[in-house]
Amino acid sequence: MPPAPRFTELCVELLNAGVPVRFTATGPSMAPTIHDGDVITVAPARVDEIEAGDVTLYAAPRGLTAHRVVARTGGPTPAFVTRGDAPGSEDALVAGKTLLGRVLRVERRRFRVSDLRLTRWMARVSFVRGWCEAVRRACERFRRSGRIPGGLPDNRLDAGRAAASPRRERPSGVS
Repeated sequence: MPPAPRFTELCVELLNAGVPVRFTATGPSMAPTIHDGDVITVAPARVDEIEAGDVTLYAAPRGLTAHRVVARTGGPTPAFVTRGDAPGSEDALVAGKTLLGRVLRVERRRFRVSDLRLTRWMARVSFVRGWCEAVRRACERFRRSGRIPGGLPDNRLDAGRAAASPRRERPSGVS
């Protein structure tokens, strides 16, 4: 269920005024870093302070969204490539003017989970994981079509794989 419009307006007003906000996150897109029901603290942040690896809160058409920055574009109008930590959660390019703040703290069942100041390599891992997921989906589409990019039908590929890897037999007397 999307948050009430007044909640979104209030968060935007407070963050633009320089006041941190604390609220319950909803949705699975940032799992395992942020779970549905975790309490997050967001502090105001300027666009020039945001780096790859930061978890940011921004205003998206679907409402407020907290996702990790995986890349930053240069140019006169800064923009960010963001992605949720859960597989398959991808975003369009996020304009710098929609950025509201940086997620500083995650609390789960009243215990602090993380400070979220993650290094750049975490952003790269997230980017590579997203790319691998896209390749896996493409391979799955090819497999379902009955054709492999090299032109072999699935059954010939499976037969070739079985012939290429002979079954190993255990030496006698070994259990």
